[in-house]
Amino acid sequence: MKKHAQLVVSQLRKAESRVDVEGDAALTPLASLLMKIGTRSMEGKIGALLDKEDFEADLNPVRDWEPLRLALAAVLIAGCAVGVSLLSLPEDVTPYVIGGCGVAILALLYGRRAHNLLGLIDAIRGA
Repeated sequence: MKKHAQLVVSQLRKAESRVDVEGDAALTPLASLLMKIGTRSMEGKIGALLDKEDFEADLNPVRDWEPLRLALAAVLIAGCAVGVSLLSLPEDVTPYVIGGCGVAILALLYGRRAHNLLGLIDAIRGA
């Protein structure tokens, strides 16, 4: 199922990239693809979101970098926390500097999706 999901993501990305090149002509195939995936998902056919003939021949499965990216963010934020604690900053300022470093690291690693992780930070804080 994991390989199928990676192929589906790859096919969607390829169909979406055609919109930039072909314009409105690429919207109909993309919408058809999304409708098929949505319908199959609703039916519970998670392992068969698309048929074999829906995939293009030169398609490579998309690798999921999320676990590695999250681990890297945790290591960098922890490193920032250690580095900031070694500075001679006032105790009241230290948590804000560490938090600012954390937000900056998440913004660098996740780009536009960084705001999704701010909810994770709240959950860790217990807010």
